[in-house]
Amino acid sequence: MTRKRDRRPARIFGDIDLVLKAPRVRDAWPDETYREQVFHTERAGMRFRTHITVTFSPTVVRTLDRIRNTTGADWVWHSTWVEQPEDIIRLTSLIRGLHGGDFVQAPRRNGLGELPTGWKGERIRQYMDTHGATDFVVLDDELWKWEDTLEEYAADHDVRFLPIQTDGSWTMSPGLEPHHLRAIESFLTADRTAPA
Repeated sequence: MTRKRDRRPARIFGDIDLVLKAPRVRDAWPDETYREQVFHTERAGMRFRTHITVTFSPTVVRTLDRIRNTTGADWVWHSTWVEQPEDIIRLTSLIRGLHGGDFVQAPRRNGLGELPTGWKGERIRQYMDTHGATDFVVLDDELWKWEDTLEEYAADHDVRFLPIQTDGSWTMSPGLEPHHLRAIESFLTADRTAPA
């Protein structure tokens, strides 16, 4: 006998570096007319502007939006960019997709301006505790650093967890590839039942 899981919408926690800024995105999507644009951001409390070259695949953005729309999954950004959410909003306008997402709580930096190890895993756990535990996907190029924390959370709360980590470091990663997107869609559309 099986029992139905909570039908609360699943969540996709997306990291901006993985989704949008992978330098080798054209390796994963050779037939894609990828876009490369300079994004200007002004960081609060800093006296300089940052100019970031954003290289992304429109196919990845469109596919993630389609998956969100067809599965009803909620999108939540977990990135150092959550310190400046207005930059994320402007960036989603630039790429014409992934609009309307939520944000994990901004991390706290120490006196040296450094982030604590594993802050993303902790912020995702806090977000789930605040908004309700549900099945979730995490997209991050450094997920291996704190994946155990989320596996433990999923087991403790009887929810499913799909980790999506790209191959290589940020400087070497082609970003999200077709097999990653297929895995996300398959996970979110699977019959959410569990043994009683």
